[in-house]
Amino acid sequence: MIHDSIMQSTHRLRLPRLSSAAEVSEKSEVPGSPGTTDLAAPSATSTDDRRVSDRLPFPAEMLLVWNHSLQLPIRYRVIDAGDGGYRIASSLPLMEGTTGMVLRLLPSRGKPMDQPVMVAWVREAEDGDGYEIGLRCF
Repeated sequence: MIHDSIMQSTHRLRLPRLSSAAEVSEKSEVPGSPGTTDLAAPSATSTDDRRVSDRLPFPAEMLLVWNHSLQLPIRYRVIDAGDGGYRIASSLPLMEGTTGMVLRLLPSRGKPMDQPVMVAWVREAEDGDGYEIGLRCF
């Protein structure tokens, strides 16, 4: 039954939190009018934060294989994690949109995971030593 296997393999979609009526009302006032704050457009240097859940510290390592190089698993240090993905440390930058598969999180007795991920963003590490990579699970 092909239809059953397709239905079982679909992933749950995460929807953004909807604004309350009060938040919409506050944001919809005319900029510059008394008692309102102008909402500036995000600057080119700000990080676009699309996360819908909090990040939690996650001291672990990740064994990951990139789809362009399936024979070469690479180990990364996990900085933190949320419902939608991970932030990892890398000595080299990765290209946004690159896809791969998390094979294992360590230490967890090496239990297989097989979680598909995509590079959502890349930025230089705050200490200037390497890069921080945002991985989105899908």
